[in-house]
Amino acid sequence: MIAIAKYAWGLVSGNRDWLTLIAVAAAAAFLYVKFETVQKDRDQLLDIASRSCLAAGATLDPATIDVATDTGKTAKVKKPRGQLCVDRVVDLAAFKSGADQETARILRQAQEDRATKSEADAASSSRDAAGARAAANRMEKEDAAISRGDHVDGAWFDALNDVAGVRRDGK
Repeated sequence: MIAIAKYAWGLVSGNRDWLTLIAVAAAAAFLYVKFETVQKDRDQLLDIASRSCLAAGATLDPATIDVATDTGKTAKVKKPRGQLCVDRVVDLAAFKSGADQETARILRQAQEDRATKSEADAASSSRDAAGARAAANRMEKEDAAISRGDHVDGAWFDALNDVAGVRRDGK
């Protein structure tokens, strides 16, 4: 066993220059492959960023824009690559957030208005039903009070008008 180890050590120590060259070549090959992957990923991400910026209505390229100053004049400002796109995306996100909040507020108000109207309608229906029951009861009493000659008086007509929903003078 020791003899094998001595022999292997002799191969390694005697050919150290070649082994170093092979190790450096392997490392270079590994880095070349990794660099190709990095370049491919970078190109793909740049394409995605460029298309995203175009969809947002901005450009990924550097640009010079006019900006209003405190004095009311305009000044040219250089924006680095991607800054216009980032600003536009931030503006769009803020708009979406504000629109979502306003939509939620409007929907909440509509629900509250609907609930208020439903309560008012229910109360009105309850009053109308109670009035209809009272009118029907009064009509029954007036019908029971009709004399044998089938003569009716003003109270009977008033009860009939109440059942029909016709208003009398003064009501």
